[in-house]
Amino acid sequence: MAQKRRKHGKVEARKTKPLIRFKPGVLLVLIFIAFAGCFALYMVSATSQEDYWEREIVGSTEIPDDAIPVATEEGTPSAAVNPVPESAAADAGRMSVCAWIGEVSELTTYYQTASGMVFPDAVSRFSESEMQSTAEKLADKNPLAVYFWANTPTDIEKMHTFVEYLREAMPDHPVYLLSALPDAEDAEKCRKINQWNEELFALADSHGLYYVDISTPLKGNDGLLAPEFQDETALYPAVGEMILTHVAVNEV
Repeated sequence: MAQKRRKHGKVEARKTKPLIRFKPGVLLVLIFIAFAGCFALYMVSATSQEDYWEREIVGSTEIPDDAIPVATEEGTPSAAVNPVPESAAADAGRMSVCAWIGEVSELTTYYQTASGMVFPDAVSRFSESEMQSTAEKLADKNPLAVYFWANTPTDIEKMHTFVEYLREAMPDHPVYLLSALPDAEDAEKCRKINQWNEELFALADSHGLYYVDISTPLKGNDGLLAPEFQDETALYPAVGEMILTHVAVNEV
């Protein structure tokens, strides 16, 4: 215990001096020595391996796995960006050089379409042989793009089958899936339609198709078809406008 001494009438503890003192300069020198030692070991290791620098350079330029397009179950990379973002409006004449499949009767009454490129039956009514023949007929017509509107929820596997026939007959043609419209009155129907649209979205991604969300902009705050679109004279021109303003930039 440090001895105490009296100073000016007070007892004061005697201060002891530290055994070792570090100066900032000494600490910096030690850090530099440690760094230099590690660097020297690294260089010794590098120069002792003939292919070291080659492996380092090649490894740094390799493309990450997540940057390579992933093949779908069908073997086709999904290059489409979905849902298709808004684009500059295409000319209305586009409608006449594209093919239309599904519940498109009302829509095509507002736009000029080409003979032999409109198949207005609901997907549920197509037999497998009709799907195949439709795809082959469209391939002969060579449309600019194919628009597929399954506006009524059906068996998603049937959609997969139909799309496979289209892809087989027309591998280089862009195919667009249009989302189903919300119901005007029934919230439960809207819930099922929303689920159906999610399945269509997934189907589009799995086959490398384009998905156009025409449903969301037409909904009111309650999730139903907004009142201003419940008259078909307002509804179908609005749908057509969304189709023309959602054309993929990288259409292939």
